[in-house]
Amino acid sequence: MLEVAGLELNPGQHMDGVSLAPLLSGNGSLDERPLFWHYPHYSNQGGKPGAAIRLGDYKLIEFFDPGIVELYNLAEDMSENNNLADDMPEKVSEMLEELHSWQKEVGAKGMDPNPAFDPDYLRANYINKP
Repeated sequence: MLEVAGLELNPGQHMDGVSLAPLLSGNGSLDERPLFWHYPHYSNQGGKPGAAIRLGDYKLIEFFDPGIVELYNLAEDMSENNNLADDMPEKVSEMLEELHSWQKEVGAKGMDPNPAFDPDYLRANYINKP
């Protein structure tokens, strides 16, 4: 966006990204590369802590709590209804390795346990309530 706006680049502030100017001007293309997401916390809209990588037709999602991995072929399953993780363990391993390498490279923060968490309070106040 800086390039399109004619502003100077400031590499010290850029964590990741490439210029989209060639695409916007119609004078180029971008090399395929992985896309990454990292969301290490819960949200009040139902978001769960996890991370994901999109590489080609495949999207891998790693949910940190409870430690579940899902794999989808988006070209054949755009709605993410058919989890392929159990059927394609090599693909899962390959994509998890790339995701974890990226997380380490950018210093992505993980989940920290809540030292005040009380499972008895949770059970008494929120689980199996009428």
